[in-house]
Amino acid sequence: RLKAAAAVSAVRARSPRSVGAPATLWSIAALEDGCTRLEAAGGPPASRLNAKDDRVAAILDWARRAGLSQVVTAYAPQGPAREMLEAARPLLAAEGIALHVVLRAWDAAAWPFADRGFFPFKRHIPDLCRAAGL
Repeated sequence: RLKAAAAVSAVRARSPRSVGAPATLWSIAALEDGCTRLEAAGGPPASRLNAKDDRVAAILDWARRAGLSQVVTAYAPQGPAREMLEAARPLLAAEGIALHVVLRAWDAAAWPFADRGFFPFKRHIPDLCRAAGL
């Protein structure tokens, strides 16, 4: 059972330049959808960590306030989300809070084929679906 949940946006870190409104709005909507689905499934209300703040410090502060001994998150292969998590790991560890990154079996099976864009990946989709029993 989840004790606490948080949503953190990394959209502003996607580019050294400003990120366009459509990308920003899509990212915010996706995070809100995830928070809504979590609550509808009986999970705790998710804290929205302010994207204007230092996101790493916000994660640490949230984990402290929630009294967590561990934080569990989805695997981020690269990019700003991964950088944020890797920066948070030693700060959390210094507070006695473990960071666990979860890679779903479906993702682990698909990653080796996702190295050259969608169309080369597309030909592997039928095999991945069969292997997953779909």
